[in-house]
Amino acid sequence: MQSISILPNFFLKRARISKISFNNDTVTTSNEFPEGTFLVENNMPGLWEILLISSNMEQGQRYNAMVFIPQGGSLFNLEFYVNNDLQTLNLNGEQYSCTVIQESRLELRFYIYEGTLLQMRNENQDVIFTRFLS
Repeated sequence: MQSISILPNFFLKRARISKISFNNDTVTTSNEFPEGTFLVENNMPGLWEILLISSNMEQGQRYNAMVFIPQGGSLFNLEFYVNNDLQTLNLNGEQYSCTVIQESRLELRFYIYEGTLLQMRNENQDVIFTRFLS
């Protein structure tokens, strides 16, 4: 399995201390980020797009990446698989032949068409983000 390699200025570089308050309770977390850790966010497909598009993944290959997801407050070693075959995605009556990248640990699926993330699916939470095209 190959490690994802992207532009270095998108990586987290130092420890992060966060304070989260909710219902009069405060939780403080501290994380050390290993070299090459990337920041992503559950509800921000754009960060996932940067990770996936800038890494030059090839069909039929497996990749791993260390990411920090703030909602989970921890590091995750994610495993991505780029499907061999293109899959047709229907959006607004148009068909797009997409490269599909699957992440098994978080049950994520990404549909990429000509270098653009068209759809991100979180199978675990039954959430779909779709880019609006004009």
